[in-house]
Amino acid sequence: MLLALGVLVSAQAAPARDERAAARYRVLSITSSASLTFSGGGDDSRVNGQAQVTARGGAGATGSISARGGRVTAALSAKRTEQAVLAERAGPASPYVEQRCRDSKSFRTRGGLVFRARPGGKLEARWALPHAAMKGCPGPSTRGPVTKMTHIFPASRLTAKQLSLTISGSARFKSGRYTGTHRWRAVVRLVRL
Repeated sequence: MLLALGVLVSAQAAPARDERAAARYRVLSITSSASLTFSGGGDDSRVNGQAQVTARGGAGATGSISARGGRVTAALSAKRTEQAVLAERAGPASPYVEQRCRDSKSFRTRGGLVFRARPGGKLEARWALPHAAMKGCPGPSTRGPVTKMTHIFPASRLTAKQLSLTISGSARFKSGRYTGTHRWRAVVRLVRL
C-alpha cells in the first residue's frame, strides 16, 4: 500500500520537475507566411506593391525548451515573391508612366521559434522565421515588428506530449516615404522526446 502511494506521489510531482527542466522536442512541422503591402511616393512619383514569403518543413529537427527559455529551429524550404508598380512623370502637367516589377526566388533557410521566460510562469515564443521585404523590386526593406510577432503561453504546457504553437497578427508601419502593413502567421508543431 505504501509502495502504491509512493508511485502515485511521484506521478503527480513529475510535471513540476519536468516544467523546470529543459525538455527535448522533435519538430513535426513548421509552416509560416509573412507579407507586406505598401504604398508611397513623392511629388512626381508613386509606388505600391506587396511581398510575401512562405516557408515549410522542419520535420525531424530537435530543440530544447524549459520554463527559462530555449530555441527550436530547423531547415526550411522557402519562397519569396514580390511585385510593385512604379509611376513617374516629368512634371505636374505630364502624365504618369508606369513600370511594373515582379520577382520571385526559392531558397533554403533555417527558422523556428525562440523562447524566453515571462512573469507569472509564462513563456514567450518569438518569431525566428523569414520576413517579407522588398529585395528585387522598389519598396521598403523593413522587416516585420519582431517584438510583436510573439505568442505567450503558460509554461505548464511544456508537460504535454505534443505542443502546437501559433503566432499570427498584423501591424502598420512607416519607413521613409512608405507606409503599409505587415501580416504574419506561423504554426509550429512539436512532440516531446
